[in-house]
Amino acid sequence: MADEIEGANVLAQALKAQGVEYMFGIVGIPVIEVAYAAQAHGIKYIGMRNEQAASYAASAIGYMTGRPAVCLVVSGPGLIHALAGMANAQVNCWPLIVIGGSSEQHQEGMGAFQEYPQVELCRPYCKYSARPSKVERIPFYIEKAVRHSIYGRPGVSYIDLAGDMVTQKVNVANLSPNVKCLDPPKTLADPDKIKEAIDLIHYAEKPLVIVGKGAAYAKAENSVKRFIESTRFPFLPTPMGKGVLPDDHNLCVSPARSKALQEADVILLLGARLNWILHFGLPPRFNPKVKVIQVDICVEEMNNNVQNAVSLVGDMDAVMTQMNDQLDKIPGHFQFNPKSPWWRTLNNKVQQNQKAVQAMMDDKSEPLNYYAAYSEIQKFLPKDCIIVSEGANTMDISRTMVPNYLPRHRLDAGSFGTMGVGLGFAVAAGIWCKDHAPGKRVISIQGDSAFGFSGMEIETICRYKLPVTLMIINNGGIYAGVPEDVWKSLQAEDLTLMSPPTALMAAARYEKMIEAFGGRGLCARKCEEINKYLTEITKDEERVALLNILISPMSSRKTQDFDWLTKSKMKSETGLIAHVRGELETWRLWILYLVMLTRNARNFITRFYHCVQTVFTRGVTLAMAESQTLDTERESPKPEEGEVKRPQFGGRFLTNPEDVFQHNAWDNVEWDEEQEMTARKKTQEQLNSALSTEKQEEYEELADEYWNKFYQIHQNRFFKDRHWLFTEFPELGPDGKPNEDVKSVVESPAFPGQGAKRRILEVGCGVGNTVFPILQTNNDPELMVYCCDFSSTAVQLVKEHPDYNPDTCHAFVCDVTDDKVEIPVPNQSLDIIILIFVLSAISPEKMQYVLNRLAQLLKPGGKILFRDYGRYDLAQLRFKKGHCLSENFYVRGDGTRVYFFTQEELRDMLTKAGLTEEQNHIDRRLQVNRGRQLKMYRVWIQCKYRK
Repeated sequence: MADEIEGANVLAQALKAQGVEYMFGIVGIPVIEVAYAAQAHGIKYIGMRNEQAASYAASAIGYMTGRPAVCLVVSGPGLIHALAGMANAQVNCWPLIVIGGSSEQHQEGMGAFQEYPQVELCRPYCKYSARPSKVERIPFYIEKAVRHSIYGRPGVSYIDLAGDMVTQKVNVANLSPNVKCLDPPKTLADPDKIKEAIDLIHYAEKPLVIVGKGAAYAKAENSVKRFIESTRFPFLPTPMGKGVLPDDHNLCVSPARSKALQEADVILLLGARLNWILHFGLPPRFNPKVKVIQVDICVEEMNNNVQNAVSLVGDMDAVMTQMNDQLDKIPGHFQFNPKSPWWRTLNNKVQQNQKAVQAMMDDKSEPLNYYAAYSEIQKFLPKDCIIVSEGANTMDISRTMVPNYLPRHRLDAGSFGTMGVGLGFAVAAGIWCKDHAPGKRVISIQGDSAFGFSGMEIETICRYKLPVTLMIINNGGIYAGVPEDVWKSLQAEDLTLMSPPTALMAAARYEKMIEAFGGRGLCARKCEEINKYLTEITKDEERVALLNILISPMSSRKTQDFDWLTKSKMKSETGLIAHVRGELETWRLWILYLVMLTRNARNFITRFYHCVQTVFTRGVTLAMAESQTLDTERESPKPEEGEVKRPQFGGRFLTNPEDVFQHNAWDNVEWDEEQEMTARKKTQEQLNSALSTEKQEEYEELADEYWNKFYQIHQNRFFKDRHWLFTEFPELGPDGKPNEDVKSVVESPAFPGQGAKRRILEVGCGVGNTVFPILQTNNDPELMVYCCDFSSTAVQLVKEHPDYNPDTCHAFVCDVTDDKVEIPVPNQSLDIIILIFVLSAISPEKMQYVLNRLAQLLKPGGKILFRDYGRYDLAQLRFKKGHCLSENFYVRGDGTRVYFFTQEELRDMLTKAGLTEEQNHIDRRLQVNRGRQLKMYRVWIQCKYRK
C-alpha cells in the first residue's frame, strides 16, 4: 500500500532528516535492508572489512564535521566488535551513532540467533542506549540519539534495532515526526570568571597556552588564534590540537614541551584534559605552584587531578571570544614581552632540541632510523593534507616530524591511546576529502604493528578509490624488532619459545598486499629510495599506493627529559620486570637469551632482551638500579648508635600486613628473623656451587669485553629520569658549593678543566645518564664534569651525545683498578666523586685500592657520593647455581659482575681511605606484583664521605 513504509526506510528517512551523510559498516542478518534503504535516501554507505574499523571510521567523521556518522553492525558478535570504536569515541568526546541489529522481538529469551542483551552491553560505552518499542517511534529515538551525541560533551549513542522491525510495514501517518536536531547552543562562561582569568594571565611571568583537540572540535581556531597572537603567549598543542594554529607558528613551543610544562606558572588549558597525555598536571612534569585556567564544555572535567585557579565552563569559541573582548578592555595593548627571560628559556630549549633531532635526521646510515625516514617524508607532505598517524614510536615521532597547519587535519590514537584506528580513520578522511575537498589528500603513516590491526582495510581504500597515500614505517616489531640475520637464524627454532614477544616478521613485504587490489606497492630501505618513490607517487595520485619503509629494528626516539608516557611502551622497567617475573617461566627466557648469544646475536637490541637479562641474569640492570626513582622526602630506618637521624627513604609505611597488595611498593620494610635466615641459607647454597678459580680469572681478564658488549647491546636504552639524583645528592645541583679549602691544586701540568671553579668526577659513567642531567641542571660554564668508564663503547656513546661539550665535560676510558692507567686530573683537584652502582662491579680484593686512589683526588672537604647494592637484595637472591664467584660476588649472564655490600664493609673501606662519614644508610623497599600476589624485597646502600 502507498501509505505504508518498511522499518528500514523509516530508519533511513530519520537519519537523513538529522543530516547524517555517511554510514560505515558490514551488512548481514538482520541489517542488510538498512544499508540499501540508506543509499536509497542519499546516505553514502561504505562497506568495511571489520566492524572495529567501521566504528573508528564513523567516529572520525564525527570529529571532523561535528555531526555524527552511523556505524551499522549486525547483532551479537558484530556489535561486540564495534565496542572498541564506541569506547574510543566516548573517551575522545566524538559524536557517533551505532545502530545494531538484534534478534526478533518475539524470540526474545528463547535463544534466538545471536541474541544478546545489547542495550545493556552498550551503556558503559555511550551516553545514550535505547531500543525503539515500535517502528513508528524510530524517528523519535534517532533524533534523541543525535542530540545526545552532539549536545554537551559529545559522545556515542546506540540504537538497538530488532530484526522484525527492519521489514515490518507501518502506516506513514502514524510515524513520529522527523524533527531535525539543531546544532548545539553555545554557552558562555561566567563574566566574573572571565575577568579573574584575564587578571591572572596579566601578571603571569611564565604563561603557557595548551591547545587541545577540544578547541579543534569546537572550531575555535579563529578566536584561539586571535587570543594567542594578541597576547604573544607561547602555546603548546596536544597531539590532536596540532593545526589549530600551524606548527610552524613563531609562538609554538612544541620542541620545548617538557621545559614549558615544567616551568610555566600560569597555564591556560583550552579543550584539553589533565590526563596521562599531560602527565596529570602534576610534578615533576609540572610546576607544583602552577595556576591553571581551564576552559571546557564539560563541568565535570574541572579540577580533575589539579585544583583550577579559574574554571571557565562553556563553548570553546564563545568563551575565547569573551576572553578576547575582555582583553580589549584593558587600557593600552597588553602583550607578553617577547624578550622576557621566559621566552629566552623556551627559545634556547627549542634550538637545543631541534639540533638533537637534526643530528638524527642527518644520519642516513642503513638501516635507517625513524628521523632519517621522516626527513624525506616531510618533503612530500602537502600543507593541507590530513595526517593519519598510528603506532608507538611511529606516532610519537611523527608528532615532532610531521607538521600540521590546519585544524582537524590530524587523526591519531587520541585520549584512549587506541591502536588499530589508523586505516579506519584513513577511510573516513578519504571519503570526506573526496566529497568535500577534492584535491586534498590523506597521508596515513603507520608502524608495521599498527598496520596489522586493520590491514585488510586497504582493500576498502582501493575499492572506493580514495585519495589516500599509505606508508608503513617497518621496524619488524612492537617497539622493537629483530634484525634480518637474527630472524633467519631463529627459523630453525620453535618460534613460540624463541621469538621475543615484541618481534614480528623481519622485513615483511606489506606492499605486496595492495598489489592484489590494484594498488601500487613500493619498498624502500634508503633515503634515496624514499625520495624516488614518493616523487613517483605524487605524479600518479589516481592510484592508491603503499610505501613500505624498512628501518632499523632498534631505532628509537630522541632522548626525552620526561617520557611521553608514564607506564607504557616498556618505559617503566620496574613494572615490566614484575610482570615478566610473574607471568613467564624463568628457564624458558634464560634459554632464549643463551640461544641468541650462541647464535652471534650480539647486536640484538630490543627492550625485551634488556628486561630478560635484567630479570633472570642479574636481577636489575645497572641502569635500572642506578636510576631507581626515589621519593622526595626520606627518613632513615632506625639510626645506629652515633648516627644522626635523617629523613627516611620514602613515606609509605606498611603498618598493616593485610594492606601489602594495596600499593606497588612500600618503604622501610624491615626483615624478620625468618627472612634473614632464608637469605643466608640461599647465599650459602650459592657459595657452595661457586665457580672454579680458572673461571673467575677468565671473567676478570675479559671484564672490559663483557662491558663493551653490554653497551653495544643496550646503548642508551636506560631509564633516564634523574629527579631522585638531586634530591638525594643536592651537592650535585647549582647550590652545591666548590670546596674552597684548597685555593689551587698541587702543581701539575695543564689538564682538562684546569680553569674550572668546580670539578665533579663520575666513575663508571655508562652512557652519561647521570652526567648530562648534572650539566643541564647546573648550566654553569665554571663547572667541569669528568666521566670515565671501563667500557670504551660507553665512553664513545657519551661523546656522541648531542649535549656533549668538551668545554664542560671530559669523557675518558679508565680502569681505576690499574695503577698503570692515569686519571687525567691531579690529586686534590676534585670537589665530588660519584660512585653509583660502580664499586660493586669491581673485584672485592681491588675495592680498597680503588677507594684509596680516588680519595687522593679529592680536595680537603671534597666528597664521595655513593649508592650501590645491599646485602640480600632481590638481585642477589635470584642468582641460580653456577653464578657465584666468591662470597657475595656474582657473575651475571652477560659476563658482568656484581657485589652486594653491608654498611659495615663500606664504612671500613671508606674510613681506611681517609674519609669521614657523613651518611651511611640502608634503603629497604618492598615491591609487589599485585596481580600475582608476589613480594620482592630490594636493598640499597647510600653513603656520603668527606675528606
